[in-house]
Amino acid sequence: MHSDIYRKALKNDLIDTIRDSEDHPFQTFRGMAVIVDDLLPVDATDAQNPIYKTVLFAPGVVEGG
Repeated sequence: MHSDIYRKALKNDLIDTIRDSEDHPFQTFRGMAVIVDDLLPVDATDAQNPIYKTVLFAPGVVEGG
């Protein structure tokens, strides 16, 4: 998600910080890991109401190997 969206979600208490098995903190949104990337597209045609591209992956949707 874009950092603007991340800040709004954080302000609205929608971001949780949890710790992995090695005690490293990471943030989640509705159980999904948060990756902040300001290179995601923003449609600023309407400067008062920009539209942000946000990509969500449910746990298990991406598999390696």
